[in-house]
Amino acid sequence: MSNSTTVSEQLPNIVNLVETYNVNKQRLDDKSKSLTYVAYSTFAIVVLIIFHIFSIYYR
Repeated sequence: MSNSTTVSEQLPNIVNLVETYNVNKQRLDDKSKSLTYVAYSTFAIVVLIIFHIFSIYYR
């Protein structure tokens, strides 16, 4: 009986860990998406600056 008691006591802990993992995974996905947008924005700004420099240089 002792073994089944420990399993039934551990089940809520496992469920809690799964819920915590899912919440943290969602947060990480959001941060990852934000960082991807920032990277694309930075790249676009750099490209615009380079085009601007070349347009002035080859005027």
